[in-house]
Amino acid sequence: MNRQKREKTLLVMAAGMGSRFGGLKQLTPVGPSGECILEYSMFDAFRHGFTKVVLMIRKENQHLFEEAFADKMNPYGKIAYAYQKKEDVPKGIGEDALSSERKKPWGTGQAVYAARHEISGPFMVINADDFYGEETFEKMSGILDRLDEKQGALVSYELEKTMSRFGSVSRGLVTAKEDGMLLHVREIKDLSYEGEDICSQECADLKVLPSQPVSMNVWGFHPTIFSQLEKEFAAFLKTSGQELKKEFLLPEAIQALVDRKELEVLVRESKETWLGMTYSEDKHYVAEGLLEKVQKGQYPRNLWEEV
Repeated sequence: MNRQKREKTLLVMAAGMGSRFGGLKQLTPVGPSGECILEYSMFDAFRHGFTKVVLMIRKENQHLFEEAFADKMNPYGKIAYAYQKKEDVPKGIGEDALSSERKKPWGTGQAVYAARHEISGPFMVINADDFYGEETFEKMSGILDRLDEKQGALVSYELEKTMSRFGSVSRGLVTAKEDGMLLHVREIKDLSYEGEDICSQECADLKVLPSQPVSMNVWGFHPTIFSQLEKEFAAFLKTSGQELKKEFLLPEAIQALVDRKELEVLVRESKETWLGMTYSEDKHYVAEGLLEKVQKGQYPRNLWEEV
């Protein structure tokens, strides 16, 4: 295959309900023409060689996404939908291994695994409610064009460019080796400013540099990751299938594969400033940030009329 002409897919995690935000923030209008954050991600993906978007959603919300996107996106790329169900587990996992009382699906690792039927080539994973910036998609597109089996990628951000003004956040602190490959990701909860310092209530003795690279869930994978996740998920269920709340998390699954040298993950840093709506009060600042980018000519005022 010509590595410069790989068909690339954007997988969007869009099933969250936004409890701290107070609504379905994935579709909240913040752009000058009523666009939601996700539309900017799809716009950037399409202009950097992605040809398909897979939205991982709650099935009961599909009509809302179809109403928001279908007519706009048809000329630029294909949109497909995938659903995360707690019953979607690897073959060989019997019902007796799973709790019949569990209500929720199994976490972000299972969410990526659940998209396996819609993805056949290299793909990028993002959150629906985070604005990542064009540079991030440009970097990941180039990486995916040359990604081999059992290789992955992570685009990181500087911590200070991902903080909220209105409360604490959770971030994955990224450590890379000298060759640029991922060593580990350590999730820290309750990060917030204390004066000029960024501290965590969870780890009282931890002070983090503003320039610390963090993960914002921007991953890139070869489709062989699905078989690797299947094995990790099966092992997780054999030990935790009776748990009502424990989750099979993507960063933890990737870390296990990296630790066993079954996966290499290339880390590249984006200089973009993240925009996101962890809290409802963030909406105003996201709208201001997007308008500023439009005024600088980085995006059209109406994304889909001027492509």
